[in-house]
Amino acid sequence: MTQTEQTVLLVKPEAVRYDQQVFEQLIAHEFSSIQRIGEAALEKIDAEDLARMLYPDADAALFKAVHDHFWNQRMSWVILTAPGAIEKLSRLVGTSADPGKCMPGTLRARFFSEDGKQKLLPSVLNDPKTGLNFEYHFNGFLCPRTEEERDRWFRSGVFYKTARAA
Repeated sequence: MTQTEQTVLLVKPEAVRYDQQVFEQLIAHEFSSIQRIGEAALEKIDAEDLARMLYPDADAALFKAVHDHFWNQRMSWVILTAPGAIEKLSRLVGTSADPGKCMPGTLRARFFSEDGKQKLLPSVLNDPKTGLNFEYHFNGFLCPRTEEERDRWFRSGVFYKTARAA
């Protein structure tokens, strides 16, 4: 039998308006515990902590672009518990950063793709000085894919800090 575990879902700024529908999907997928721990607009320092948590190896230009996307934007966090929660949530969110490439029925495909194409055009972050050429997909949701990544997210405490600010 698969071990009961916790994981976390980050509902990014472009998806906050879908919170109620997301909760309905989480309930339908039989997570044994669903705890929304807050919605907040991130202060500058929290946005920096979040960018570091999500992309610990990012170079300065990518870090700045991610930070700028999250800073002063509303987002929410959800803690989920279930047997195999990490894998279960990963499948529900969708495994491609591009929502148009996610399986039908996943959260990213449902809210951010249409006819197999991404609804919101990705931002191309291009900085000739650093050689950065990164396509940021507006896909609405992030979740850890492995136990190690989940543990790093929990250890960072970023979502607890932002939840207290809400």
